[in-house]
Formats: sequence, C-alpha cells, structure tokens
Amino acid sequence: MELLPDDVLLEVMQYLKIEDLLACRLVCRRLGALAMFPEVWRHQRFELVWFDDTPRYKQCSVLRLAPCLRAWRVRFPLEKFHTLYTTTRCAVNKLTLSLNNVSEKDALQASLVIRNQAALGRLRRLSLGPCMWESVNHVEGTSVLLGTVASTPRLEELKIKGFRCFAPSILAGLHRSFPGASLKSFEHDPRTPEEELFCDFILTMHAATLESVNLGCFPLTSTSTATFLTGMPNLRRLQCGLMPGLEAVAGCEQLRDLDLYVEYDGEACAGAEFLRRATQLVKVTLEYEPEIGVASSPDMDFVLALAATGRSCLEELSLDFEDSHHHLPEQQSLLKALPHLPALKHLEFGGPATDELLLGITPSNAPALRTLNVFTIHVDCAHDALHRGAVQKLLSLNPELKFSTYVQSYCYKGDRCAWCSLGCHQEMMQDVPVLPPEFPEYDDTDWVVIPRL
Repeated sequence: MELLPDDVLLEVMQYLKIEDLLACRLVCRRLGALAMFPEVWRHQRFELVWFDDTPRYKQCSVLRLAPCLRAWRVRFPLEKFHTLYTTTRCAVNKLTLSLNNVSEKDALQASLVIRNQAALGRLRRLSLGPCMWESVNHVEGTSVLLGTVASTPRLEELKIKGFRCFAPSILAGLHRSFPGASLKSFEHDPRTPEEELFCDFILTMHAATLESVNLGCFPLTSTSTATFLTGMPNLRRLQCGLMPGLEAVAGCEQLRDLDLYVEYDGEACAGAEFLRRATQLVKVTLEYEPEIGVASSPDMDFVLALAATGRSCLEELSLDFEDSHHHLPEQQSLLKALPHLPALKHLEFGGPATDELLLGITPSNAPALRTLNVFTIHVDCAHDALHRGAVQKLLSLNPELKFSTYVQSYCYKGDRCAWCSLGCHQEMMQDVPVLPPEFPEYDDTDWVVIPRL
C-alpha cells in the first residue's frame, strides 16, 4: 500500500463507511491525513435521531472532524441537543429535518442548524419533513423556522412535506430578507389558505429559476398560484391538483412533464382547458380520485382534452385510478383519443382493462405505440394472460408492441388456473425461494411482459 499514490488511495477510501474513515486516523499519519480530505466524505450520508443507538462519540466525531457530507438527516425532537449541531464546520449538500410534535425550542434549534449550514456555503438541498400533523405547536417558533427556510441563500431544491402549522406573520419581512432566486425544484403540499400564501411566496420569489414544481394532490383555492406558475420561463415539470386559472399555465413553453390530480368538480373545466392548450406536453400522468364518477360533459373529459387539437406532442400517457377494481368509463375516451395522439409511444392504464380496449389498439390508430401496461385484465397469472385470446390478438395486430400486466407469473400451488394445471410454458415460472413457515405462499406479483405464442 505504501507504493500507491495518494489519488489512488483517495479513490478507494470514498467507498469506506464512516466508522472506517474515522478509524483510518488511528492507523498511520498518511492515512489519517487522507481520511480528512473532502473527496472521501462528499458522498457520505449521516443520520441523527433521538432514539439512535449510535455511540455519542461517533456522532460528535463526525460533526467535529468530517469536512463535508453529501446528506445529513436530523429527527427532532432530540433527546440531547449538542452545540456541535449548530456550530459544526462539516458542510452538507443536503439537509433533511424531520419534526414530530416538536416544541418551540426544538423549532428554534432546527432554525439554527439550517442557518449554520447555510453559512458554510455548501447547502443546496433542504427538506423540511416528513412532519406529523401540527408538528410545530408554537406560532413564534414556526415563524422563525419557516422564515429561515424561505431566506436560505443558494438553495436549488426545497421540500416541505406534511407541515401544517402556518401563521400570517411568517411572511412579514421576508421580502426584505429574500436572498435572490436560486431554486430549481420546489415541493410542497398546501392544504389551507395560509399554507397557499407561503407557497405562493416561494413561487413568485423563485419564478425566474424554477424548473420543477410539485404542489401535491389537493385542489388549490388561491387565484394567484396559476399566475405565478405562468410566469416561470424555465418550468419543465409540474405536479399539482386543480386550481383556478390553471388553463393559463399552458403558456409555459418549456413545460414537458405533467402529473395532474383530477376531479370532475371545482376547477375541472379549467383543468381540461389546460390540457387542450398544452400541446407541448411530452409526458402526462392523470391521477383520478376514488369514486370520481363520470364527466358531466365532454368539456370536462381530461383524456379527450389531450387529443382535442390533433397536434399533441404527447409520447407517454399514464392513467392512474386509486379505485382500480371497477369499470372505468375512461376506456371509451381513450379509444376515441388514440387516433389523435400520433406521437404516443408509452401507455399505462392503471385499472381493469376490457377486451374492447385491448382489441381497439391497432397500428392504424396508435402507430407509434411501443409499450402498453395495464394494471389488470382479470386473469389469475401471466400464464393465464398468455392464453387469453384478446391478448394474443392485441400482440398479433401490433407486432412491435410490448404488453405488460401486474400479476404473478405463474400459479405455483393451491387453486391453480386451468393453464398452470396443464403445466405448459414452465419457462414463465420464477425460481421459488425457500420461505419460512410464516410465509407459506409464494407471491411474485409484479409487472410481467406477456410473450407471444
């Protein structure tokens, strides 16, 4: 090892665990010096939780000696709060703070942790959450913590998940302390008007740089959110529920990826109009709420809206249904829309598909389609699907199509389907692992590609 140059040793030491890096300091002077190089620490992740059995000397050693970390996760409240948490010179790239019914003191301590890392200059990704309901119980502590989050400079990614305690005073003075637009990705799930105000503040302040925005699945009531989204010149990906004025967001020319939670009430017309206008979209996921019912008019049909102009650039379409065990009228809309989606390559239908849907897909109405994933076609296993007439007709009509369904590959024991009882096509069987007694049944349910006969 003495003959190896330092750069080779540093390359190898990047793969060591934290405790091994700390141990290298005690081996020899050369390894001890190399163990403190930033190159060997910048990929390391460190987690600090109140119930952790990690020796306290190790926690302190990392924060005292490590020059940097890729990620540091802290779960509040902490049983013991060490001053090193707010004074460490260990600079992290990603900081995650999980808060569970914390006190005002805990919230202030979390603020100090963020401020210290921001001052070190390496912090680019900040995540606040997951948090329990009303995780911060004191308004002052909440204001300080979220004010710190909003004013942290040079952030590129910000996530606020499950944080439910907001107060109007949070926004007071933030405009004066705003460090300048830097965020590229913002994720938040506002559920109250107060939360929407904070969300709108982040959106408007970072509009010039944001590329990806995730606003969760709940409908929004703010009349400003869509306006702020429309003003983002670099917006490429959007995940959100319905909101007033959503149709205007179709004006974002760089928008390519959309994940939309849909309902047939509230702002459904705005959502459908958005899909009609946004012909630049390449990838779309429509997530349907359970018991959503049927669109009351064609103007509110989201699938038909995608195909309304016939000029869509859509290549990937996924329809996800939380309640996936009932007949879904969206199948008829999909069959009507396919001829007007000439660029569609990948289609996923997250519900039960009928033979009508399978047989309705042909090269004439879906010429570019290469993959079709259907959640269920009501078969016992993939082997059963292999022998289903509609499946083989689909595959014969579309020679370049790969068809998958979510099912076990074979009936291994018990009540086997008719085809598995015959024992044919055993090449579809997976290697069955030896399971302990508490798991008597083997289940390999997964997405399975159905071969051609």
